[in-house]
Amino acid sequence: MVTQRHRTHQWVLLATALLVVLCAAIAWVVWHDQQPVRVAIGNANVQRATVNTVRIVRDGHPEFALSRSAEQWRMTHPCDMDVNGARLDPLLNLASAPVHSYAASEVDLEAAGLLSPQASVFFNDTELAIGQPDLAGDRRYVQRKDRIEFAPEWVLSLITGGITAFADLSLFPSQLQSLTLTQADGNTRALNPAEWQELTATQIVTLPLPDTDTPSNSWTLTALLANGTRLPMTMLRYPSYVAFINDNKDCALLLTAASVPSV
Repeated sequence: MVTQRHRTHQWVLLATALLVVLCAAIAWVVWHDQQPVRVAIGNANVQRATVNTVRIVRDGHPEFALSRSAEQWRMTHPCDMDVNGARLDPLLNLASAPVHSYAASEVDLEAAGLLSPQASVFFNDTELAIGQPDLAGDRRYVQRKDRIEFAPEWVLSLITGGITAFADLSLFPSQLQSLTLTQADGNTRALNPAEWQELTATQIVTLPLPDTDTPSNSWTLTALLANGTRLPMTMLRYPSYVAFINDNKDCALLLTAASVPSV
């Protein structure tokens, strides 16, 4: 005869077995749900690693482009200069497709500002169109092919910073070995490199400079860098700023007049 104690023991065994099955089912569901995330993150890393060119397009503004050689990024248009990697890095993060996105057919593209984007960023040949902020105001709608994603709101501010936002603002790209100044009459004299080494621009602009500005003085600076490179540039002093134009003749680095040593 089955005793009450035996029946209780059987129920305990059955409940334990059911609990094990339930836990296994939950573990499988959690693991299954996480698999696409792991795959997406893996694919995202591959996508970023394959980006070799970045192009930024905005209506009414000059287009600018950057390219990578090995691990070094450089601006190639509208001027040729080094890139500030720390400023470029957050933009490159957008090259990686996020885990979650929506079909473009499910989104009101006009309300999202994607029929007339604020800007477009091309990673290689893949376009990211940047639209309006969402209702919370901390993200922006972004379209990648036929998918709609979200990007941090600050991405547009970074892009609208233009050349100044991404270029290395250092006046000299590496250590100065010597620096000479040549006046309009041809006289040349040496300057103290230590006084000039750490100078950085407040802004980089495309040429020509405004016609309303007339320089009070013009000189030629010739820098000899530690790697042996000679870097000639034109130095133009204006009332409130000093413009430095190097050999590419496409852009000028602007420094406040007070920050530039007297010559």
